[in-house]
Amino acid sequence: PYGVQHARTSSSHEAMIRIVIDTNVFVAAAYNPRSASCKIVSGVEGGQFKLIVSPDILRELETVLPKAVRSKEAQARFRQLIQYAETVTPAEVPYVTADRSDDKFLAAAVTGQAEAVITNDEHLLAVHPHQGIAIMRPTAFWNRVDRRP
Repeated sequence: PYGVQHARTSSSHEAMIRIVIDTNVFVAAAYNPRSASCKIVSGVEGGQFKLIVSPDILRELETVLPKAVRSKEAQARFRQLIQYAETVTPAEVPYVTADRSDDKFLAAAVTGQAEAVITNDEHLLAVHPHQGIAIMRPTAFWNRVDRRP
């Protein structure tokens, strides 16, 4: 049931909020359909948010999600969603966080001009904001965008 109709883009591409989603948020979305993580994923499907990824993020998703997400339906949903993401290739991935493996999310956000990085990772949250980009937990991000007019 996750076909093209769910991956439509907004009629006003510029109005979409550009976001980078950490792998842990996809995992959380798979296990709790009422969570802010799941609402954000649904928002990407519905065209409220534009998902920004990089080749490094795609490699992590392809490696981690099949192991961490048991539901074949959720895996298929995420694969479909990622096909409609905007892929950016950062010129470099500078050292920013205490965990080098997290820096790819910041590099993609900067290159893709994202408004926010959505994560539950403490290493990423510790560097909020980064070059004007908000780094937020899913609940905080959802509460912020849910109140927009």
